Amino acid sequence: MAFSSAGVVVTGVVVWVFVRHYDTPVVRASGRELSFVLLSGVFLCYAIPFVLLIKPSDRAVKLFMKLLVGTDVDVSTSRKKRGTERCRAGEGY
Repeated sequence: MAFSSAGVVVTGVVVWVFVRHYDTPVVRASGRELSFVLLSGVFLCYAIPFVLLIKPSDRAVKLFMKLLVGTDVDVSTSRKKRGTERCRAGEGY
């Protein structure tokens, strides 16, 4: 749990830095929207263990927990795939 807590905090700090320096050339060059998608996927990866430790009391909660486990990885992977496709097309990041 300490590792997940540290990951959530560090991801939050990185998001804060991105928001604070939103209009700087470095953030603009990194692809703002895709970077935020990747950060949300990383945040989900660290936050999912907290959701999984909650005792499921309802069938809908159990379904929601199962959907979250796959979603965090899908968000991160889709961002990486999109960046690769843009590089192949000659667009760059």
